[in-house]
Amino acid sequence: MLTTLIYRSQLNLSHPSTELRELVERAKGRNTKLDITGVLLAKGSDILQILEGSEESVVKLLDRKSVV
Repeated sequence: MLTTLIYRSQLNLSHPSTELRELVERAKGRNTKLDITGVLLAKGSDILQILEGSEESVVKLLDRKSVV
């Protein structure tokens, strides 16, 4: 069953933008391995993310960490 997760959060802007880029690249690799797709939108410190995948994969991702 396809599961969709949508959430909003805020960035800690005290971290350099290079750290955010590295985080996004690591997440892309992890999400690919779990066969999760989605979209990440950012404006200022606001983040909106939509993730889709099997229920098992999405739950596995959520159990592992905070999402991004």
